[in-house]
Amino acid sequence: MANFYDDNEDLKFYVEKYIDWEPLVRLTEFDYRLAGGFENAEDALDFYKSVLDLVETSRPTRSLPTPPGSTGNTPSWRTGW
Repeated sequence: MANFYDDNEDLKFYVEKYIDWEPLVRLTEFDYRLAGGFENAEDALDFYKSVLDLVETSRPTRSLPTPPGSTGNTPSWRTGW
């Protein structure tokens, strides 16, 4: 399966170059005061990227069933679907 993060150059640009992570990490990691927490933004960002690496791109293996009386998967005021 493909990896969503590695295959998405726009997302990689924002994560790796555009976003100023220091103030965001400092805020979300409670100013690095939690026991066992991250000690700096670089460690936190490495962890965040590893989580993004786990997200795979996948497609459903099957589609939802079509309700009786429906001609497709488009909602209709007549069929209620």
